[in-house]
Amino acid sequence: MRGGRITVAAALAAGALVVAPLGRGAQPPNPHDPCVRAGRDSCGTTGVGFYRTYGYGRRWFGDYRGALTSKLPTFCLDLGYWYASPSYRYRPVAGPLRSRAGATVAREDRRRLAYAVWRYGRSSRPVQQAAVMLYVHSLMGDAQPGEIDPAALGARGARLYARIARDSARLHGPYRIEVALPKRLLVGERVAGTVRVVAASGAAVPGVDLTLSADGAEGVATQLRTSAAGTARLALTPTAVRGLRLRLSAAGLAAPEPHVYGPTKGAARTSGQRLVLPAKAPVVATVKRSDVGARPQLVTRASAQSAVPGAKVSDNVTIAGLGGASAEVHVELWGPFPTRSAIACTGTPYWRGAFTAEGDGTTATTPVALDRAGYYSFRESIAASPPSEGVETPCAVRAETTLVRARPTVTSVETEQIVRPGAPGVDRVRVTGLGKTPATLAVELFGPFPTRAAIGCTYAHLRWHGRVSLAGDTEAARVASAHLDRAGFYTYRERVVGTSLVAGTTSACTSPARTLLAAPRIVTGRGDVARTVRAAAAGAATPARLRIGSVGIDAPIAPSGIDVAHGVLGIPADITRLGWWRDGAAPGDAAGALLLAGHVDSAASGEGALFALARARRGDLAELTTAAGRTLVYRVESVRTYPKADLPPSVYSRRGPARLVVVTCGGRFDEATGHYPDDVVLTAKPVAR
Repeated sequence: MRGGRITVAAALAAGALVVAPLGRGAQPPNPHDPCVRAGRDSCGTTGVGFYRTYGYGRRWFGDYRGALTSKLPTFCLDLGYWYASPSYRYRPVAGPLRSRAGATVAREDRRRLAYAVWRYGRSSRPVQQAAVMLYVHSLMGDAQPGEIDPAALGARGARLYARIARDSARLHGPYRIEVALPKRLLVGERVAGTVRVVAASGAAVPGVDLTLSADGAEGVATQLRTSAAGTARLALTPTAVRGLRLRLSAAGLAAPEPHVYGPTKGAARTSGQRLVLPAKAPVVATVKRSDVGARPQLVTRASAQSAVPGAKVSDNVTIAGLGGASAEVHVELWGPFPTRSAIACTGTPYWRGAFTAEGDGTTATTPVALDRAGYYSFRESIAASPPSEGVETPCAVRAETTLVRARPTVTSVETEQIVRPGAPGVDRVRVTGLGKTPATLAVELFGPFPTRAAIGCTYAHLRWHGRVSLAGDTEAARVASAHLDRAGFYTYRERVVGTSLVAGTTSACTSPARTLLAAPRIVTGRGDVARTVRAAAAGAATPARLRIGSVGIDAPIAPSGIDVAHGVLGIPADITRLGWWRDGAAPGDAAGALLLAGHVDSAASGEGALFALARARRGDLAELTTAAGRTLVYRVESVRTYPKADLPPSVYSRRGPARLVVVTCGGRFDEATGHYPDDVVLTAKPVAR
């Protein structure tokens, strides 16, 4: 650029108002500028700026565009040299930047120059481009006194110049990215940090756009921008104990060195000015933290909040915050406790277990059988083992607690008990549903009753009661033994006494398994006292008539019960009629004794229906006709005589093979006592037809 010569009234230099000296700019080796017409650029490469005439002649204050292959703004480096022209074939200049006089431009000045042309030299404001131009020349060190005085730009331009100079000195590169994070990083815990882009001076650079990516963290913003103070806030949540890796890049920062282009064609090689192009350089940083720790969290819930003894429960353990680390989880089950408030996790637990967790997730613990009633509570813990911190769940958490409440069932062991009056009747029961829970069994005995149908558990018939302590479930335990002092039917009833942990339960009253018989005597002779006890018929199966032709027996039959008052079988008073013991076997039954009893004689009426029973013999046939007209035939197996005190209880049994049993009095009549001493018992088996 050629310069002219005029006088300038005043100039602003180094912050003071001074008089600009007169002089001429430097001259190129070939002073003829092919791009000059009347002091102006005739090659069309001036860009944003203005011409101004001052003490060094007419000069272009601004940038150049079009000299390179693109229309990017560039700035001249050499005062007094030719205007730029694309015909000069500009190419990048390698090596350290030097003035035309050969002096090396200091590194600090090069960095400031690179910052100024990038940060401020890409403007469409003429005065700003002019200020950048003057600042660039001030760093080259080849200006004459007053030649680059910013006062030539006016007050506004001078202020811009000062700002450019201040920022370039403070904010030039090279740059580095600094990230500040807390000293302690834990998986799953969100933390806040700061990001700064730091200039070579150590100052934080404002308004820088950054791009982020992260490994081992989530919730990280991918774009940040530094504030006016030069910082950006960063938030993230570590996800892995293997470490954290942040990659940050800032693409909009000035290159640390100016990008210089020089002419390469003809005389322009030495006479054409060099150009500096605004240039940026990416700044990247990688931040690694290998000290990420884990603070695991345990969320647990028992598989059931209520259960019965013998049930199995497990704990569903959800672990978070391990961040890929493995940890051994220790499991304890405490109990049983009588109340929820009594739960304490001290001493020896009911059960211990452990499992290894490979990172976050949910695991069900080994099922544990709870053998007795009470409150049980799980507790889990992870011991501290770097990088994991330790954690332990609280004791007695409601979601971790299972109430085991026993719901027992009482059943009697099926046994036919036929005893003589005065002998003990035993109750044997099976209790389930308690597990190992202690309980109290209340036992009651009711009776005597004349028939099974009359059995009822009313307190008017309560004959005995007692209590038995149980250690838990019982298989066929003998829980009661009471004397059956009178003939008739008796029944036991059992009740598990209810508590807060044991549901009370009462057995049924009329179960056959709980029914006992104190066998009545059979008195059917002269002088015997008995009361007729009628019983309900059995419909078509009711025996109606017995015939034993070999001895002339032919008698009708009526259902009978027990004469409880006298302790005897209450057969019909009519000596010509027989009594069928209604609670024995019925005609056609596959098992049991079908018992018939009748009078041998009477002091008032003579021979009874069974007077000839003792004369029957083995092999004789007996015919039994039912109410429906069906006739069943039996063959006599035996006819035996027993002292009355030794009458076999089996004559009342509903077990054993099907058989017909006919009983009457026998033996020599005892005049002294007025009674027969014996019973005659005929036993016959069914004849298949």
